Formats: sequence, C-alpha cells, structure tokens
Amino acid sequence: MEDWPGSYFDQDYLRTLLIKDDPQRNIQQVNFVLTETGVTRDSLILDLGCGYGRHLEVFSQHSYRVVGLDFNRNYLLKAREKSNSKGRNMDLIQGDMRKLPLQDNIFDLVTLFFTSFGYFTEEDDAKTLLEINRVLRNGGYLFLDLENRDHIIRYFKTDEIREYPAFTLLERHRFDIHTGIQHTRRIYFRKEEKKEVKRELRLYSFAEMKRILEETGFLVEKVFGDYNRTALNLESTRMLILAKNVN
Repeated sequence: MEDWPGSYFDQDYLRTLLIKDDPQRNIQQVNFVLTETGVTRDSLILDLGCGYGRHLEVFSQHSYRVVGLDFNRNYLLKAREKSNSKGRNMDLIQGDMRKLPLQDNIFDLVTLFFTSFGYFTEEDDAKTLLEINRVLRNGGYLFLDLENRDHIIRYFKTDEIREYPAFTLLERHRFDIHTGIQHTRRIYFRKEEKKEVKRELRLYSFAEMKRILEETGFLVEKVFGDYNRTALNLESTRMLILAKNVN
C-alpha cells in the first residue's frame, strides 16, 4: 500500500469535512463513548487521528482531560484556531500513529473516530494497535469507529458524485477481494481545473478486527452498528468497537 494520507487529506478534503460538520452529531458520538466506557473527568483521553478537533471540542466543553494527535499539521492548525477562538487551550501533537510520541501507560481511553484506521498494511495497522496498547493503562479502553466492510460490499458503489460550493467531487471505488483494500480515486472538478488524489483503505470484517485486536493485547467487550446502539448487522454502515487493554 502507498503512503497516501499525506496527499489525500488535503485542504479540499478538509473543506468537505467542514461543510458536513454537525455539532449535535459530534456531541452524540462523544456522549456515546463516555457512557459506554464510564471514564471520569480525572481520566486522560487520547483522540487519535483528531483532524480539525471536532470531538476534542466536545470533550473540552465537558471539562475532560484530552490530548489530540494527528499527522496533518494543517488540520491541527485548524483545531488550534477553533480552540483559541473559544478561549480554550487544547493539547495537540503532530505524530504518526504507528510510533506514538507518548509515554507508556498514561491514557484511560483512546478514540479513533470516523475511519481513522486501516491506512497502512496489516502489519503497520497491528503496530498502531500495539502502540495504542502501550500508551493505555491496563484496563483502559480503545474505541474504534470503522466502516462496516460487509455493508460496503453488499451495496458496493463504483461511482459517487457530490456537489460542493467550490467544486464537484467524483469518487471512483474499486474493491480488491484478495487484499481487502478499497481503492478510491477522488477527483475534484473546478471549472477548467481537475485534481485527483487516491486512497487505499484496508477494510476489515468484524472477525478480522477481533482477531487483530486480540493479537495486540485487547479484549473486545462490545460492538455496535451505530451510535443508537443497534446491533451490528449487514445493514449497518458503521462498525463501532469497544475493546479493553488486557495486556
């Protein structure tokens, strides 16, 4: 797999996220995690792949101790800009999730919202989980919000078109059944201009995720198909996993 995230998560991608941002949805998602894990305001939380800080903002509003980490400097600058505008001082770190620049055994909860996993080879994805296990306290929780591979395959779309104020976006998808990788070409059209970026996302089934989590020191405690706590099934668009560090 190529190291595609650097080019894919650019300013245009950020613009699409900001347009679709829904503060009430962000609150619902954070409250879901807080309720299911039972972490307290004395707990330390790591929002891994925090992007422009939409969930960090909610954690901070509730006075939780939270650190945000992302590889993308521009997204972190946006998160800093938002936090400063509201008089908050967020702890933000630029880094690679495969080699976290953090101490051992300090977090009570690590969150990866909105498909922030599966960017690399399975070996590197396992390294990410091992790193998360390392920085979590024994008994700490990992929360994963992933796309449901079974739903994607069942209702596979090769082409999707979306209209935005500044551009038209065409996404072309191809799924490799041998590798489990969904290849996406994301093409932006602006008047005479066209720009293309690529994504190679490893989509895991629940059985595969359960296996790789167990191999990296986690025990899966719960899995849901959405933030309303619906059981995971073939109609679920998401796969929400709560796993505990038992290593």
